[in-house]
Amino acid sequence: GGVPGRIVEAGGVPGRRASRAVKLRPLLFFPDARHIVFLDWKLRLKRTPASLIRATVGSGPFGFAAFRHPCTAAYTPRGMKPCPQRRPNEAWWRAEARDVLRRGGTEDAGALRRQVERYERAGPLVEYADGALLAWDAAHPVASTLSCAWWAEYARDDSSDRDQLAFARALTTVLAPDSSVSPGKTFQESTRRDGVFLVSEGGGRRGACGGLCHQSDTTSTFVESVGTRVLALGTVPGC
Repeated sequence: GGVPGRIVEAGGVPGRRASRAVKLRPLLFFPDARHIVFLDWKLRLKRTPASLIRATVGSGPFGFAAFRHPCTAAYTPRGMKPCPQRRPNEAWWRAEARDVLRRGGTEDAGALRRQVERYERAGPLVEYADGALLAWDAAHPVASTLSCAWWAEYARDDSSDRDQLAFARALTTVLAPDSSVSPGKTFQESTRRDGVFLVSEGGGRRGACGGLCHQSDTTSTFVESVGTRVLALGTVPGC
C-alpha cells in the first residue's frame, strides 16, 4: 500500500552537490510532467503554480523562466539589500564568491576560487538568474538542453557547490553572450529570446513590475520571502 518509487541515477556527485540534482535536473526526476516549478524553502507562492506557469513559460515559446538576480541590477544602491556586498564596478560573480567565502557558504573554497578565475578568462557573463524560483516547460527543447548544461557545469571539478554561478555559464549554451551588453544594465528589461525568459519586468523600479516581481520587491503578487524557517528543537515530532 506504499507510494510507488523508482531509483534515479543523477550522475554521481558527492556531498552538498548531490542535493541540487532535483533542482538542476527536474526532467530526469519528473519525466511525465509538462510543467515543473521549483520553489526555494525561503519563499512562498502568493498565487497558484498554474498562474505562475501562465505568466512565465506559458507567456511565450519558453522552456525556462526565472527572475533575474538583483545583484546584476544597476539600480541596486551600494550598501542596501539585496546586495550589500557589491563593490562599485565589480563583476557580480566576484561579489557573489567573496560573500560566499566570507559566510563559509561552500564546502570547497578552492574550487570556488578556481571557478571565478575560469569565468574571468571565459568572457562576459551578463545573465545572472536567482535560483530560488524556476519554471520549466519540458516540451520545449531548451528545457533539456539547459538542464543538462547546468548540471554538467555544476558537476565539474573546478566548479563550486553554488548552483547560481554555474547557471550563468551554462546559459551561454543557449544564449550567446553579448560583450556589448553591460552587466550593470541588464535589469532594464526582461530577456525573452531563444526559449529563455529571465524576468526583470519594470527595470527594477519599485512597483513597476506589474506584480511579476522578484521577492525583494514587496509589490510582487506572485512570490514573497518568508525568511528563515528553522523549527526550534523539540517542535519536530520525534525530537
